[in-house]
Amino acid sequence: MEKDEDIKDDKKIKQYRLVSIAKNGNDLTLNFNISDHATPKHTIYLLLLSVIKQKIDNLNYDDMYQDKKIREYLESLPFEEKKITASLLDENQAKAIKTFKELINQEELTRYIIDTKKDKEGNLKSAANIFKSELSGEEDKTQLKSKVSKLMLSKKDYASKLYNKTSAKAYLGLDKKEKFEIEDKKDLEVLYAKDDTLNFFYRLDRGINMFYAGVDSDYFIHKNLKRFLSVELDKFIKNYIFADTDAILLMDESAKKIATFARVFKNQANVFIELLSSIEEFQKYLWEKRKMVKTSHYVISSNKIENTELLEKILKNRGQLDEWESLGITKKNEKPNIIELQSYSYPVDTKHFDLEFKYRVLSQFENIEEELSGLLIKSENFQALRFLEPKYTDKKGDGKIKCVYIDPPYNTGNDGFVYKDSFKRASWLSMMSDRLDITKKIMKDNAAIFTSIDDNEILNLLILQENIFINSLIQNVVVKRSTTAGFKSINLAPITTKEYLTIFGNNEKKLEDSVVKIYVKAKYTDDYGTYIKNIESSHEKWEFVSLSELFFDSIDVKTWQEAKKKLGESWKDDREKFQIQFALKHSNAVVAFKDIHKPTDAIKKIKRKSHKDKENVYIYKRENGDDIYFLKGRVITFLKNKIKNIDGKPEISEVISDVWTDIKWDGIAKEGNVELKSGKKPERLLARVIDLSIEKDEEETILDFFGGSGTTAAVAYKMNKKFISVEMNDYFETKMLKRLKHTMFGNSGGIASQREKGIFQYIELEQYDDIIDNLEVVDGIDYSKIDFGYIYEPDKNQINFRMENELKNPFSKDSKFDIFASLLFHEGLELQTVKFENEVLFATCKDKYEKDCAVVLSNDEKKAKNKVASVVDNYHKVYTNVLTHNSEHIIAETFKGK
Repeated sequence: MEKDEDIKDDKKIKQYRLVSIAKNGNDLTLNFNISDHATPKHTIYLLLLSVIKQKIDNLNYDDMYQDKKIREYLESLPFEEKKITASLLDENQAKAIKTFKELINQEELTRYIIDTKKDKEGNLKSAANIFKSELSGEEDKTQLKSKVSKLMLSKKDYASKLYNKTSAKAYLGLDKKEKFEIEDKKDLEVLYAKDDTLNFFYRLDRGINMFYAGVDSDYFIHKNLKRFLSVELDKFIKNYIFADTDAILLMDESAKKIATFARVFKNQANVFIELLSSIEEFQKYLWEKRKMVKTSHYVISSNKIENTELLEKILKNRGQLDEWESLGITKKNEKPNIIELQSYSYPVDTKHFDLEFKYRVLSQFENIEEELSGLLIKSENFQALRFLEPKYTDKKGDGKIKCVYIDPPYNTGNDGFVYKDSFKRASWLSMMSDRLDITKKIMKDNAAIFTSIDDNEILNLLILQENIFINSLIQNVVVKRSTTAGFKSINLAPITTKEYLTIFGNNEKKLEDSVVKIYVKAKYTDDYGTYIKNIESSHEKWEFVSLSELFFDSIDVKTWQEAKKKLGESWKDDREKFQIQFALKHSNAVVAFKDIHKPTDAIKKIKRKSHKDKENVYIYKRENGDDIYFLKGRVITFLKNKIKNIDGKPEISEVISDVWTDIKWDGIAKEGNVELKSGKKPERLLARVIDLSIEKDEEETILDFFGGSGTTAAVAYKMNKKFISVEMNDYFETKMLKRLKHTMFGNSGGIASQREKGIFQYIELEQYDDIIDNLEVVDGIDYSKIDFGYIYEPDKNQINFRMENELKNPFSKDSKFDIFASLLFHEGLELQTVKFENEVLFATCKDKYEKDCAVVLSNDEKKAKNKVASVVDNYHKVYTNVLTHNSEHIIAETFKGK
């Protein structure tokens, strides 16, 4: 969810404006923007129905709404006939409009939404919509809460309100004057079970209302509410109840009354504190609990699949072929052949295939963990970091991540990170602190964390990171991101064209190992303007000549006046080009004369001799390192020491500084074949971050838990590094995942790729809201007889053991979780091999102690037991979903995630 750019008053109550509806399988995702005006709910309903009916994958309401004619057309829903030309709409939007028209005449779908009566001319009347809630931005919180509370109807009230609508009575054949009532709870459930339309709209309306009411709230889960409230209670008693110290010091009856009152007050208050802290601890437990994997898929290069039979299956899979077409990898109605699949890196997504195909592809690898290029996680980033902890810490508890790059929200109020105004800075700092605390645990001792930030929060970020990564600030880099061109005259000067990149190590004792010395391209300077003609001779015989003289000789002149006469005004440019080309070609003999920094006594002695004897070259021999040469008291420095390989070719270079002005930011909007209006980082910036933190020949892991459009993952993939990238919203599918597929195929632009083929995993985690939504009251318990401290234990146990049915049928189509993927991460197992044969999944793994383990999963208990019996003696531990002798039964305790 982002924020409308035209919002100016942060204190005004925000509404939720629909941006788009995305369909992924059976899931519908509604994307909203924070806005000063809301999208009417009847419009949302009809848009949803049109998406469902016409099987539209993505409907961009935001784009449709920009056109005035279309906006008027949509806002009049349900509407009279209006002519809209097809040229105003793209294919999806045209389908939507067509569907709206069809819905008008389908009472089965619309009887609860519109009044189907017609006027004298036979036209439909305007909507008599009971759901429409016109919330203007001028309303205060009380009015908003009042409207929201009226919308949150019980099932009984909802049915009564719907069935008492005139159009609904006509449809149901009820008398207009007859009042529809239903009292019995069982009858109510039967009604909802029989009437799919009623049930659909109740659930839909409940979901949207919960979103409207809940998202606008800024709440925290207190880490220790009991202690906080207890301290506040003591302060209250001391400051208010015992405020009259004179009366207390008299030690008379009034003092005893005050003490008695204080004691009773504290006892009663502690009861409420116990209750509130029990609720908060339960919420904290749900929030911090390691979450399950909902779905897990792999994207693999086609040229990495050796089995021809599998390649033939790929070419017959309509879903995969359609995806390549939508990505622009193939043209419409065209598909590659087997040879092309074997020659190029077509991204094959296992989500389009069945389990057997997925695991047959993976079965060709002897060490899947090593083969994996990286991992994409769709999740709120705190949940993702908690989820990663077991797998990315070793047996000693040390982390495994070598580099972390994050580009967090800059907290400007315009970047889509939305807060209540009074909590803005505290919310931002709290959000960052919690995530950095976990990140530190999974970082290696010699790891570095790079954070992009601007002026708005740089000071707070530095203080926060210094408190977490104590005494480990390596550098605070200034990065130039734009020029002053294009800024309006109304902008205050000086214009801001920079942002920052903070660099912290994870351990102050390992800072030297946390970053790598790298070089950047530098301009040629004419102080390297001398050439040693006979560099192969001994230093006593060296002959020196200036590059200018060599240039004059090359054009057969003696002086600059003659050069100017022969070449005209361009003679200086020509000379510079000659000197640069000559210097690069003969860098081992092109030199400059410099003063030495902090010379030793021995070097000072040589320097003095050289200064007196201006004709000869002196040498200072070193056992470790190059010898130092002197002429006329100055050190001879060779250009060859400044030549480094940059972007694949030799260039004059210099050690990188803390001011980066050489990375271009213009033209990156479509880099990676995905478009992002703002906030995108250049691939060259991430390439430099990786170069700074990881040696070129090392295959270390880089983590980015504010993944955005996937720049970090794409660059890591291209540079043969492993990556973990986390993103929560629809950017995951529409930006990040899409970009990585383009990167794999090799048509993503940006930096050049060093990787020919690869495989990465992408998973979706359940979220805190998922658990909350699925909570049910535990029946048969008299809560009045339970201490507040244990009141939520039954519910906690219900959460812990909710996998019992999942474990019985781990590969059922109705499964909510991927048990296998969840187990690997919760137990910190590195997957070696996997096969899915005869309805049994069998995998081999390494645990944190490098011991061999196995996993056996099946819907068929007998087959699972037989497999366990055949392998149990060969492994340190066998994880399975059935009870067998001498194996580790995957009970729900495994997934408690404490």
